[in-house]
Amino acid sequence: MTTEADRKELAYRIEKYSGSNRGQIGLRLEEAGVEYRTWRRAAIGIGISDVEFQKISAFLSDNSLIRSKEETGIYLKDDFVDYYGFYDLYRPNSADENRIEVFRAQFEWDKNLNVAKVVAQIDNGSLREFIVYKPAGNFLFLRGAVRGWSSLYALDNLWDCRIQDGQAVSVMTGVSVAMDYTDRNERSIHPVLFPIVLEKVRDKGFMPYRQEVKPNASYERLHELLAIAARLHISSTDVWSRFMMPGDANGGPRKPY
Repeated sequence: MTTEADRKELAYRIEKYSGSNRGQIGLRLEEAGVEYRTWRRAAIGIGISDVEFQKISAFLSDNSLIRSKEETGIYLKDDFVDYYGFYDLYRPNSADENRIEVFRAQFEWDKNLNVAKVVAQIDNGSLREFIVYKPAGNFLFLRGAVRGWSSLYALDNLWDCRIQDGQAVSVMTGVSVAMDYTDRNERSIHPVLFPIVLEKVRDKGFMPYRQEVKPNASYERLHELLAIAARLHISSTDVWSRFMMPGDANGGPRKPY
């Protein structure tokens, strides 16, 4: 049995769908077997039968108009249509400044949780999930709870970046806080603030963890991307360095890029 909260939620979804599909609704409803009169009643919160309620809900879900949970910040599945796909995630090696770590990650919609998430393949081949939080503003936050890996990412929105030879790549830059070793002998773990980059790739599927080692062209390109991330989020890294925490690669004070 539908509740008042259910009716309000459905009315909200109908309003959002109607706003972006004007002039096409009637035909689409007819194809889905939904009466327009029933649609309009649901749009203003008037009670309809449970059967019709489920039919409209299924129609909206099939058309990707799914709303996230309130605790993640309000967003719709379609809000991230340009984001879905695979990325390479870059971050400095905390113990060796001549290495850059590369992880494969996927940005996707979790239809069971009704949230966007990022799934990353880490160095032992296992997958780790991070829920996407979207508060007001231009940042996304990824949160997970995995020992030895970052529990918090702050990313700016997806944008096209041109580097070196003018090559355009779609990236998200940001910072992440992770517990990691900061010396080559792995004697102790510290919190490290990493500049990070997620670069969208055409390849489908996960790939093994790897590192780019200086000197080579791939290392230099990734270093430039990470330098952009560091410059864009300089205020965060400045605050971090004032607290004298391990900052950049090899655990020393953050070096200017």
